[in-house]
Amino acid sequence: MLEDVGFTLKQILKLEALVAIFGTVLIYVIFKAYALAFFLGIFIAAANFFLGTMLLNKLLIVHNSANIGLTVLLFMIKVFLVAVIGLLLFAQDKYNIFPYMGGYCSQFIAFILYAKKIGEGK
Repeated sequence: MLEDVGFTLKQILKLEALVAIFGTVLIYVIFKAYALAFFLGIFIAAANFFLGTMLLNKLLIVHNSANIGLTVLLFMIKVFLVAVIGLLLFAQDKYNIFPYMGGYCSQFIAFILYAKKIGEGK
């Protein structure tokens, strides 16, 4: 099971890197000032996904424990950190929040691409 999770995680992170590069370059060409906020959004989403997956995997599979309290605490910490970064970007420029959230949400493009890849059997 650990190998499956590791393989899936690598594939999704590769796709996220491609989406990040393409999206950041596109934003840079169109709205130069907001490219960093977009990249930061997708980077935080990827880090959040990676750390959440690894910690939950370790908790459920390695320790064979479904500690609901710890899982909820980790989730709340991740949400808090994402919100704090968003607030800091908002304090710098109130329009930074849009490319940040766009970058954060663009992680789903990588999920969709991975699902399509699996569906095609590649």
